[in-house]
Amino acid sequence: MTATQQKGIITGRIVDETGEPVVGANIVVKGTTTGTTTDLEGRFSLTVEGPNVTLVVSYVGYEQMELPAVAGSTLNLRLVPDCKMLDDLVVIGYGSKDKKSLTSSISSLKNDDIERLARSASTVDGMLGGAVKGVFSVQSSGAPGAGPLINVRGITSPIPRDKMTKQSNAPLYVIDGMPYFVEDNNLNPLLAISPYDIESVDILKDASATAIYGSRGANGVVIVKTRNGRKNEKMTIDAGYTLSVGNPIKEYSPLNPTEFRQLQGEIMDGTVRHIRENLGGMMDANMYAVLQSFGKVEATLDEDTYLYKLTAYNGLRDDVFGRANTNWNDEITHRNATTQQYYVSLRGGSAVTNYSVSLNAMDQEGLMKNDRLKHYGGRMAIDTEVSKWVKAGATLSYSGSARHSGNLREGFQEGLTAWRMRPDLPVRDEQGNFMRFDATPLYGVPIMSPNPVAVRDRKNRAVSSQFMGNGYADVTILEGLKAHAEVNVSVFGQRDRTFIPSHAQSLIPGVELKAELGEEYSTTTQTSANVRLDYNRSFGHHNLAVLLGVGADRTHYQLRTLSASDFFNESDMDNIGSANTYLPIMDAYARGGLNSTYARVSYDYAQRYLTELSLRSDASSKFGPNNRTAVFPAVSLGWRLGNEQFMAGARSWLDDLKLRLSWGKTGSTNVDDFSYLRYYSKGGRYGEKPGVWLERNLPNRDIRWEITTEYNGGIDFSFFDHRLYGSIDLYNRTTKGALVNSPYLAESGMNSYTSNLIDMSNRGFELELGGDIIRTADFTWSTSFNIASNRNKVLKLNGANLNSQMQDLIVEGEPVGVIKGFRAKGIAKDQTEIDRLNAQAAAKGYGAYQTSLGVGDYILEDVNGDGRITSDDRTVIGSPLPKFFGGWNHTLTYRNVDLSLFMQFSQGGKAFYSDVGLDLESTLGQSITRETFRRTWTPERRDALFPRLVYGQYSSYNAKTNDRMIYSTSYLRMKNITLTYRLPKAALRVVGVQSASVFAMVTNLFTLTAWPGLDPELVGSGIHRGQGNDADPYPLSRTVSFGVHLQF
Repeated sequence: MTATQQKGIITGRIVDETGEPVVGANIVVKGTTTGTTTDLEGRFSLTVEGPNVTLVVSYVGYEQMELPAVAGSTLNLRLVPDCKMLDDLVVIGYGSKDKKSLTSSISSLKNDDIERLARSASTVDGMLGGAVKGVFSVQSSGAPGAGPLINVRGITSPIPRDKMTKQSNAPLYVIDGMPYFVEDNNLNPLLAISPYDIESVDILKDASATAIYGSRGANGVVIVKTRNGRKNEKMTIDAGYTLSVGNPIKEYSPLNPTEFRQLQGEIMDGTVRHIRENLGGMMDANMYAVLQSFGKVEATLDEDTYLYKLTAYNGLRDDVFGRANTNWNDEITHRNATTQQYYVSLRGGSAVTNYSVSLNAMDQEGLMKNDRLKHYGGRMAIDTEVSKWVKAGATLSYSGSARHSGNLREGFQEGLTAWRMRPDLPVRDEQGNFMRFDATPLYGVPIMSPNPVAVRDRKNRAVSSQFMGNGYADVTILEGLKAHAEVNVSVFGQRDRTFIPSHAQSLIPGVELKAELGEEYSTTTQTSANVRLDYNRSFGHHNLAVLLGVGADRTHYQLRTLSASDFFNESDMDNIGSANTYLPIMDAYARGGLNSTYARVSYDYAQRYLTELSLRSDASSKFGPNNRTAVFPAVSLGWRLGNEQFMAGARSWLDDLKLRLSWGKTGSTNVDDFSYLRYYSKGGRYGEKPGVWLERNLPNRDIRWEITTEYNGGIDFSFFDHRLYGSIDLYNRTTKGALVNSPYLAESGMNSYTSNLIDMSNRGFELELGGDIIRTADFTWSTSFNIASNRNKVLKLNGANLNSQMQDLIVEGEPVGVIKGFRAKGIAKDQTEIDRLNAQAAAKGYGAYQTSLGVGDYILEDVNGDGRITSDDRTVIGSPLPKFFGGWNHTLTYRNVDLSLFMQFSQGGKAFYSDVGLDLESTLGQSITRETFRRTWTPERRDALFPRLVYGQYSSYNAKTNDRMIYSTSYLRMKNITLTYRLPKAALRVVGVQSASVFAMVTNLFTLTAWPGLDPELVGSGIHRGQGNDADPYPLSRTVSFGVHLQF
């Protein structure tokens, strides 16, 4: 700092750490309202009274500076970046708090993390996987626009609602104060927000943090705060463009025609051997017809039994195999699929008003042919000080998307998946029509099914729109006392259209092929209003914050579906008005509401002893009068040991050390609105008039919330000037009265009854470590690592009346979503071994140890020891829930170059690889995966892992779920690598650009895993993701991206 005298006026220039001028920095005379701001060159001039003053210099993102100044002097100042300022502020329920004074378990994404992750994610929730401790994220589909499934600290609602097959345990999302529950119609409100518009994401995890949201906080709360301009900030324009090219991470390698013919030969050989050795040479007419269609089979009819006796088999028929060599996977895959993303924003502020406007767009090609998504969105926000005592603001956003695809629905394929389709058939026949394949061996009746290319020729369109609006006003009543009122409105519209041409349907004898059209329109409107009082006051070492508020939320849902068929011209006249046949229209309307009262008291003594108490009361329309209202209390304590006098000697290396302890209750409303009532529905006629009847649901007027009680203990620490930091949390959550189908009197005539029966628990730990391995003037190497483990257990079923599927998934003493099946002891190598087992069974009064057991079949374990194999021998053979999961990030910075590496991992989960079971069904005319090809038992392969291939084994023990079909879903993935170069600012100023950067990025570069399917993450975990059953719905993408970001 240099000074030259000039009476009554202080002048100067302010620059940043790189020497660039700081525009809009605030310079104020301490203790007065006298002040000014810097101009475009970073210069200022301030008239002062008195010869000596103290100046306070501040600017967003930099440390505040206080310095003495003499009237008439000229100052040259350099600001120091405050890297921790924004990171230290955490958004909590209905407010914000300094991170060091938190007493709850909260994880956050801030600044650099969001900027880095936004480049590889199209939605906010796509940034969370592996990046935030304790947040389990599964990208269950690679389809355009598909978001991940997010789970915070385990499953609390084991039974999904009918329309909530995926997200019954999703967290509550709060976007700029507006709560959104994904539970309602599977909506994802985060699709309306570009990741580049996000300022912070805070995840509230333990009950003391989420209890303020009461009946919606049991599964965690994700609070999203969007960017806005700042006061006295010069208007800046940000613009960005990203081009990505993607291909599937992994693809199946289908069998070629030679291999396919070898497979059919093995199935025929195994089937003929089975008929001769196990069936006495006899077979029924259906079996005979199918074998004749592929092999040179001779048999005679037994007039007494009407069975056919096999007399000869002379190999495969040459005429049933085509001459084509079709890779069906290649035929439906779109390679080098491009995604283009555009983003532009304008932000700034004056002394009393700040504003922001942003636009974004995305054009994404799918990895499957005939698949494309276009998305666009815009957002504007304004905050202003109406007067000294009143502040008001509003935020408006709108987004729309349209997806064209050939998918009937995700995870479902009519006919066969590409790698099961026989490769010796062409895509089209000689007349140019789509070739069909004979599915008689698959269905047992003469059906000609469409090939995979024809299936993807559907014309489907999904159009959605999302509007979100927020307005608020703050009124300062007294010093420290403020009233806040806000109103939020959101409208989600969805229009789905599915058109299935006749050539994309199966040809069934006696059924006329007609194109089918279905349209569905839905609108969900959510409103929320909150009024609260905030009181903040400090008395010496005592700091007090009190909040008291009331809120009301309303949801309205409308649905209408239209269906039609039989079109004259399927290519051009495919609108609903061109149909000849119309099906009845269905419509629905639902509404629900939640009224709330909430309060919170926070106390801090000398920044050492911290406590917080919260209480919320909710009244929900989902429950009857007896249980409509519930109360959710919470308390948390904190002790900042680092500020104690006895730790004074450690302050040279100890930045902060804090202990946390909390307890609280939260709830979940995993039922439909007004579920305590019985409904009417249309049915038949009463005389000449339309009739109605009562639904067969038995109402439960005592149905209530699922209540979760949680204990949490944690430690936060920071050492060596933040060179090393971290936190660890231990928690124990118990859910009482989870909602489930329950026993009811059969004589009542009802078919369902729901009540609070199941008890379950979630216990686990979360660990985060980070810091700067190297920190110099030119080079920095920073790293952060997080790992978490959650142990879920069903404590008591309490007589829950589970259907046959749920009985396998929910087992007392086991995690939710377990896999039940048989244990395979090995493969029967000879008849002697089978005879010995049958003799043991006979000694206990049974005819056979295992039905239809032959040489080459699985020998299953008699788990219950009764001497024979039945369904009672099925036991838990795996759980899709991982033992631990997390992520590891590295950021290396050398001057203007950044290199970021981000890895994600999951360990300990297991899943049923359903393709193996389908392979072992041994369907003639169908291919199999390479996992089982040439690895099944034959007389020449007696040490094979899998049993023999025999046609017609749909109900055989060989094809039933057993532990040889269970595979590990553990993986370590290099999720993204990003290289960024920031252009020199001095050169940019010549062309009027404030800053510019270019980057190159690779996502999903490699994955280390033993999973044999397309990707272990597609399998997901838990009861709400296919029950650990692999369906390979849509491959994930490995992308290479290039982008540029400019600021003016």
